[in-house]
Amino acid sequence: MNVLFVVDNLGFIEPLGVTYLSAVAKKEGHNVDISVLGRDGKNTLDKIESFDPGIVAYSCMTGQQNKFFNFNKVVKERFSDTFTIMGGPHATYYQKCVQDKPIDAICIGEGELAFVELIKVLENGGDLSTIKNIHTKDFQNPMRELIHDLDQLPFPDRDLLFANSELGDFPFKIFMTSRGCPYKCSYCFEPVFHKMHKNIKKYFRKHSVDRVIEEVKYIQERYPLEVVNFKDDLFVSVVNPWIEEFCDRFPREIGLPFVCLLRPDSITEGLVVLLKEGGCHAVVLSIDSANERIRKEIVRKMFANERITKSLSILNRYGINIFNNMIIGLPGATIQDELEGIYMNLKCGVKFASSTILVPYPKTPIADYCEKKGYFKMDIDSFDGTTLFDKSSLSCFTEKEKDIQKNILNLANFAISSPYWLRTIILKHSIYWKPNWVFVLIGRLTYIYKLKKHIYPIRTSWKQIYMNIFKILFPVEKY
Repeated sequence: MNVLFVVDNLGFIEPLGVTYLSAVAKKEGHNVDISVLGRDGKNTLDKIESFDPGIVAYSCMTGQQNKFFNFNKVVKERFSDTFTIMGGPHATYYQKCVQDKPIDAICIGEGELAFVELIKVLENGGDLSTIKNIHTKDFQNPMRELIHDLDQLPFPDRDLLFANSELGDFPFKIFMTSRGCPYKCSYCFEPVFHKMHKNIKKYFRKHSVDRVIEEVKYIQERYPLEVVNFKDDLFVSVVNPWIEEFCDRFPREIGLPFVCLLRPDSITEGLVVLLKEGGCHAVVLSIDSANERIRKEIVRKMFANERITKSLSILNRYGINIFNNMIIGLPGATIQDELEGIYMNLKCGVKFASSTILVPYPKTPIADYCEKKGYFKMDIDSFDGTTLFDKSSLSCFTEKEKDIQKNILNLANFAISSPYWLRTIILKHSIYWKPNWVFVLIGRLTYIYKLKKHIYPIRTSWKQIYMNIFKILFPVEKY
């Protein structure tokens, strides 16, 4: 069967979910292609016409759903025999969308096993109501067990992406060594997904070191690769046999720097020594707020400021660069709290100070909290195109405060690397001005420069830098 995946865009970050589904479909002998929806969907309609897929599959995050549903309505009108399905976070956490939106089915949760079973049933004229994880307008099937042995999965089909975009030429690639996260941060979907599988014995699962190195080596031999970006929600939390084996073998068998995600309360000197020996160039953290009360009560991260300072000092001592994210606009946070986040980054030697504005995604604990407090009213149909860089949607902030938050978002990273006199101007004056395109440009240029210099030491062309700036100043019209 021909299978066409449709995605919203292909930037410089691989959408690995699609590549896993493509890999299992190809393993069963099916033909797979991908299309980027773009502004008006014409290219994708042309692709459906020429490729004649039996299945059109969408991977959707909440905020993209209207674009996909509107497009799929056209697909069903022109290609009525084509089976259409949506997976990803939106389908998983907003399962009722299949009842009132133009889509044949949704797949909830991990999709690899359900997807290959779906293709087989469609080919043979079987009964869809027997497939766990699949919902239609007529039935809602139960969820299947999580995939416990991740090594049984084939390598993600990155060729699908690299043949259809510039991603293959970009010299860092995304890899996942695990699934699941043992923590329950309130803004994340993980607590919801964990609750959906509350009776399982093992939620956090890890590839073997053999498998991880084999996958990296496979890409290293075929595509440009200068930095390995491990994108796990939590790469490692304690010194254990897995990380000891990994840090022993990775520098000998791969020999590239890598970047990974940690929590401040998981950092010890013993772990940092191992990571440094293994080739760790930078660590990504999410401290989220400098206000300890807000971090503990609202975000549900229970580590103290003292622990943050101690942990980050260890990273600095061993020369591992720090990428930290702060969430602006958490309920109860003041402008002074946001400024304290900048001062904390300065104090802790953070090289790359990222900021995002809170988006209370549907079904997450923090969205429920905001709704109960009256700060936010969820309307899933209007929750469209929302990003982590838009103004706050919470009513507990004034419009003036939202403007200041937006300026802090764009200027914080620049401020921490500025001389004292310029930083003073920014934090005492500039952030109170009206948001403008100059601040956006400063934020983007700083982002690109510092990301390349401190986090991903890659040889980036000026063409790629220009394209990033162009996309910010002249965004593509929404479909």
